[in-house]
Amino acid sequence: MTVGTLAERVRNRAGRDAFGEALQLIGRENDAVVVVGADDISSLRGNAFAAEFPDRAFNVGIAEANASGVAAGLALGGKIPLVLLYGFTVLRAAEQIRDDVCYPNLNVKVVTTSSGLVMGEGGVTHHCTEDLAVTRSLANMTIVQPASALETAIVTKAVVERLKGPTFLRIARCRYEDRAEQALQDYYLGGGAFEVGKAVTLREGDDITLIASGLMLSIALHAADLLAESGVSARVMNMHTIKPLDSAAVIDGVTQTRGIVTLEDHNVLGGIGEAVCGVVSETRPIPVRRIGVRDTYCAIGPMDELFEKYGLTAEATVEAAKEILAGGSRGSR
Repeated sequence: MTVGTLAERVRNRAGRDAFGEALQLIGRENDAVVVVGADDISSLRGNAFAAEFPDRAFNVGIAEANASGVAAGLALGGKIPLVLLYGFTVLRAAEQIRDDVCYPNLNVKVVTTSSGLVMGEGGVTHHCTEDLAVTRSLANMTIVQPASALETAIVTKAVVERLKGPTFLRIARCRYEDRAEQALQDYYLGGGAFEVGKAVTLREGDDITLIASGLMLSIALHAADLLAESGVSARVMNMHTIKPLDSAAVIDGVTQTRGIVTLEDHNVLGGIGEAVCGVVSETRPIPVRRIGVRDTYCAIGPMDELFEKYGLTAEATVEAAKEILAGGSRGSR
């Protein structure tokens, strides 16, 4: 299937719907692909796959740790299992993901929706602002977070068909914003390719570098528009692969602009910002500002309102960028 045809099939779809579309297509092409769910197959849009291939879909009930162990066993038997989890349940399964999947370096794909603050009304138990910190610390784990419906479908096919080993795929439950959808459609329909560990620069700029992933990419693009209105040239990177991080792209930002702002719907502890700071500190330190949840549990409410409350906004990004360009001396915070 061409990228153009895939784009039409997932146009205006939520991230999880695009994943479900890609999963069914992959299932038709490769009978080694199986799905393991924890009473969430329908919610993560694996239901079409399960209906077409009932003997390749396993629901273990609300037992995320068990689902991870079952997937490990299926991988040892030559299958390519996708474990479907809510983002906020990753911590329940962390030990099994570590010991059963990552330690033996098995070809298991852990797929989550409901990450970040997407389920804001569910309260702290349903917020997911620690998953990247946990999975980044696991050896052998690759972490990918797409930023549009089309990229979700492309990434899903790529990590199943071409990437061997443990993978954490962080997908949006909701629709991605139009700015990111359009920018990535232009990129992929224009001949751009997805490559694990290779960031995509969607806009060039020589004043400040904005590095974002997932739902935050649209906010970065909006911030770049606002900065342009005041004469600031912002480079925007889609850091779809969070581990391994594209260090070369970060170093380009270090050497070619005056500072970096990172954006993530995650705690600033252990997430993308810290990964970027690790690269910066070992090359040529420049100011870095991290937009994200600042070491707190968040209130209950709609995602958009929580983003506003905790500063995950284009306006906060602009403020951070201008602080760097004004010569603020606080450094990475």
